[in-house]
Amino acid sequence: MKKQLMAVAALGVCAGAAFGQVANPSFEDNGGGFSGWSTFEQAFVDTTIARTGTFAAKFFGNFSQQYAASGAYQDFPTTPGTTWTGTGWFAHTAGDPLVGQNIGLINIEWRRADGTLISYLTTTTVTSTSALDTWQQYTVSGVAPAETATARLVVLILQPNFEGGSVWVDDVAFSSQVNCSADFNNDGVVDFFDYLDFVAAFSSGC
Repeated sequence: MKKQLMAVAALGVCAGAAFGQVANPSFEDNGGGFSGWSTFEQAFVDTTIARTGTFAAKFFGNFSQQYAASGAYQDFPTTPGTTWTGTGWFAHTAGDPLVGQNIGLINIEWRRADGTLISYLTTTTVTSTSALDTWQQYTVSGVAPAETATARLVVLILQPNFEGGSVWVDDVAFSSQVNCSADFNNDGVVDFFDYLDFVAAFSSGC
């Protein structure tokens, strides 16, 4: 009975918090730019409507294909079972408002060690009906599944039908928290193997 109680208590121990520090979260580095970010398609830094500081990121569609996307991302090493939360402030302006089905998105992509995509989470941010010239904060959060080696935070615009408008992004954050759970081996599944791995670790004095 004593050993069972000790086992239950040990399973409740958490490895603690870890944090993914976003590089250049407000796009102010080097006099305004994407230092620390990887960009794709139509991604720029501008001073039109910065939320803080002088600069903000601006994304718009490339008008070359249906479901065009433009944006920026950063990668963070992780392990299965870790919870990640991304936040960012989004806006669109009266000078270049979103039209039709164009939307802003904030995504988390779960990727294997070889870079291949496992799955992703997405939150819709600004749309054509959002208030103009108004910053709003949006969040995306989830737990890294089995095989995850990298959590990728992506901020972007999706342009489904060659329509106009730009998405602005500022003050981005991304953080992780190791979960306290019965998933002892962090493979994204709670099963008998978690119990076996715990007993082995307990028996070895870990």
